[in-house]
Amino acid sequence: MNAHPNDTIEKLNHLISHHRVTLEVCDAAAMRLPDLDERAEVRRMVDDHLRHVDELSRCVESLGGKPAVHKADMPVDRAEVRQRRETDRVLLAILADEEQMAQVYGEVDISPKAEDKVSGPLSRAVTSIERHRSWLRDRLQN
Repeated sequence: MNAHPNDTIEKLNHLISHHRVTLEVCDAAAMRLPDLDERAEVRRMVDDHLRHVDELSRCVESLGGKPAVHKADMPVDRAEVRQRRETDRVLLAILADEEQMAQVYGEVDISPKAEDKVSGPLSRAVTSIERHRSWLRDRLQN
């Protein structure tokens, strides 16, 4: 990890923007799920993404930056999604966004000076995204 601190702020803001999109997708999707257990799990995902936005925003502020307030542009090919039953379409849409989040986290390079301030929040976010992806894949296979 050898990014400049200003690059770290930019990258953290990029992650915040992606979380904002994904939490919006999850929030909208939860209302469309008829199964109460699935709806509750997707609501927990919303809570996770909100928590990550808050944590990453505090990291940006601690590094002297201003947290992003916009949403990222996350184009997703929804062709396969449209061919599934309604619940599967909703879960596939969420999974697509979670997969993009995992990819974005995989590309993050943090400045050594900022690493101690951001490693915990980044680790927690990656763990929750993996948990989300696993749950979604399990639901789609059943």
